[in-house]
Amino acid sequence: MAKKEKNGTKSKGKTTAHQTNSSGDNGASLASQSTNKIETVELPENGWICEKDEAAKAVKCERNEENILRLARAYYKLRQWGKLEALTSSALKDDSGSTDNSSSKLYRQQLTTWHKEAKDNLSIRTIMDEQGYGLEESRLRRLRNINTVTCPHETFNNLNILQYAALKGDIRLLEKAIALGAVIDYPVGEPEEEYVREAPGEAPRGATALLLACSSLAMYGAVPQEHARMIFREQPRLADMLRGNLECAVQLVKLGANCSAVYRLGNCERMLFGMMQSLGIDNKNAYELAQIAKKVELTRTMKGFKSVEDRIRLVHCRCGSRLPWRECHASAALALGPHYAYYNSKVDERGGEKVLCWRFSPLGNCPCDNNKGKFKSYFKCCWQDASEYQDDSTAERFETKSMPIDERGFNALQKLMEGKGPNDLVFPPSMTNEKIFSGFRNMPLKEFIKQTDPDGISVLYGWDMEVYVSVMERLENWFQWNDLHWPIPKSELIQRTKEWNQALLQYCDDQNLAGTEREEVIKIHTASALAPCANPACNKFELDVKSFAKCSRCKKVAYCSRACQGDHWKLTHKQKCRPA
Repeated sequence: MAKKEKNGTKSKGKTTAHQTNSSGDNGASLASQSTNKIETVELPENGWICEKDEAAKAVKCERNEENILRLARAYYKLRQWGKLEALTSSALKDDSGSTDNSSSKLYRQQLTTWHKEAKDNLSIRTIMDEQGYGLEESRLRRLRNINTVTCPHETFNNLNILQYAALKGDIRLLEKAIALGAVIDYPVGEPEEEYVREAPGEAPRGATALLLACSSLAMYGAVPQEHARMIFREQPRLADMLRGNLECAVQLVKLGANCSAVYRLGNCERMLFGMMQSLGIDNKNAYELAQIAKKVELTRTMKGFKSVEDRIRLVHCRCGSRLPWRECHASAALALGPHYAYYNSKVDERGGEKVLCWRFSPLGNCPCDNNKGKFKSYFKCCWQDASEYQDDSTAERFETKSMPIDERGFNALQKLMEGKGPNDLVFPPSMTNEKIFSGFRNMPLKEFIKQTDPDGISVLYGWDMEVYVSVMERLENWFQWNDLHWPIPKSELIQRTKEWNQALLQYCDDQNLAGTEREEVIKIHTASALAPCANPACNKFELDVKSFAKCSRCKKVAYCSRACQGDHWKLTHKQKCRPA
């Protein structure tokens, strides 16, 4: 892998597998130290992600002490050290000439504390920084599959990036990989041929990142204390690595790792594995390994996450904030219900129970793959429209999509499920496609469009109804195209646009259209994924798919600006807007 660019001056202290800061303090203690320094703050009503966004807007509008403290607190809670350091640095510089009253003194004192915390965390160096493997975020984002890429290791030739981080005790790399979409229970597999020559042996196949960290702790926890002290004297860096193993194991459990997976050495012939077998570190699950390691913090954490109910309630968001999902990217303001956990219909092999899956990381590359190589994060792209989940042991993904629906729409849906079409507009199951399309052809175009366009801004008024219905007939799973597609999820909209335009070309071929006539039909009836502003007085269209902001109440319309939203609200939307 390419070498990583160094940020800042290289520390003269010893390189450790675990994180240490420039002053030599252990990275594991920073979180506990900083927790004691920050005042107790109640959880914001809409969670810390919404609080951060609202605070950033407040600072932009008015850069006062209250707003700056609010934003800095949100950065601190979300562990966004780079942004916290930049904010506090500029705020302290701006405040250097202010009056020395009690309020300003407390303000500077709090900012100074946060500024130091941010610098301490940013100064932490890992073995990856020292050895220069080049696992910076931009490189990780470009990987086709972060779960299968082998990471070079001096002993094992079959570890992926997450497994490497857990075994080395590199908590920063571990959390970075998970934030970018790595699944936490992916098993160690077969080595890639190019790495067999570089490292002498394989790690036990089937082991997970949690099992690797726990086995490392258990091996040194099981040896006699006198022997352990001798090993630590000969290998002083080992103690730092074990502290890193512990922190990695604790965080993996809090992220929802499977503690029931079993560590099996198999028929490995290496001397190391023989010693582990003699110490009883074989055919043990993660909880049993933690007990052998005598790590009270780890066993206590595992007990706290033992039941499914506790896991769903307490499991951490995968962005790296170390906050529960409900306090972070899955607050009630960002989606309805506990949408971060989902039981997959696939049955697992062990007990015939459904597999509990977690939401794909909000900071990972958006699964829609429609960002033209820009690597847009899932949270900033399709988070609100499509819920992407993944199986943590197989890395398989599946998706559930959401569409806004108000009370009237919900009642209509209930009637549909009961077989009662409201106002006879729902087609009964017995009606053939031929009759359905015949009904569309006999419907006046203006009345047809008005059902979804009460403000009269749709371009469909200029379409030919015969062409429209003929294109629908050529769709494998037909749908009614609507250029006012604000509520449709991005990934589905992109797919619908492609299908419609392919069917349009097929219609032109079937009708033997050519030359100017063909060009005119295609020009008029081509579908676009770019939506107009919902304000009838505005003629702007999106430049990027789903770039306009939806109405936060009904989520059925979108606007190019707050001004347009305000104008439309006064004009007609206030009477029609219903909570989704």
